[in-house]
Amino acid sequence: MVLGARSDLWFNEINWFDHRGNERRAGVTNIVVLQPTAIIGYRFLIKEHWVISSTLAFGAEVNMKIKGEEVGQGTVVLWGVNLGYQF
Repeated sequence: MVLGARSDLWFNEINWFDHRGNERRAGVTNIVVLQPTAIIGYRFLIKEHWVISSTLAFGAEVNMKIKGEEVGQGTVVLWGVNLGYQF
């Protein structure tokens, strides 16, 4: 069993398009995103020192700084598979 926490910090540029009826808009938004998550998973020993783990993370995506139009944020669920070597 694997339990953990992690946090990512992203510096993104989003080119977006918005279509509402006959109105079309486009723009660019630069954002700084903080993404803290709690992780649960399971690790399998596959050959001597080699391991593979499957994880599920639950957290939030929070826009810390926005330059441009408002873009989405909120709850995130992430699934991951990791291959590793244990020394």
